[in-house]
Amino acid sequence: MEPGFGSNSRAVRLHGIAYFRVAKDEIRPFRVLAGPYIITALGTSFRVSAKADSLQVMLEEGKVKVERKTADGLELIAVLSPSERLDLHPTTSAAPIRSQFRSTDLQAWKAQEIVFDNTPLDEAVRQLEACYNIRISLEGLDAKKETFSGGSAMTASQRYWM
Repeated sequence: MEPGFGSNSRAVRLHGIAYFRVAKDEIRPFRVLAGPYIITALGTSFRVSAKADSLQVMLEEGKVKVERKTADGLELIAVLSPSERLDLHPTTSAAPIRSQFRSTDLQAWKAQEIVFDNTPLDEAVRQLEACYNIRISLEGLDAKKETFSGGSAMTASQRYWM
């Protein structure tokens, strides 16, 4: 958390994955600082996945504003509505990808279940590595061309909440 959290501001720095349910406060908006990005909650619940090479925001309810710090100030990337997802890759020149997600995807994550439904194998591997804090090595196939369907559930001792 940033200094003065709660009294002057409501800002946290994030590297990893977290779910937030935030009360609206126009005087002290809640902000998630993730690398060059600032996600501002406008009375809402949302999930943020902030990694060195990617940022993903999934909005459950309310609204969030996603901005990027630049030399000239803040650049507005998007204002999300419920069930919208934003994917950014700051280390590349790829444009932000805005899409819809199924509420069951976020509900499964909140329940600490991982469900893959024809998911690209490289994404499934990344999620499993993050959840179980392990390294997975694949040999003899191209993970970007393969997909995976199946699931996994974490035990109570494996859950990490922020």
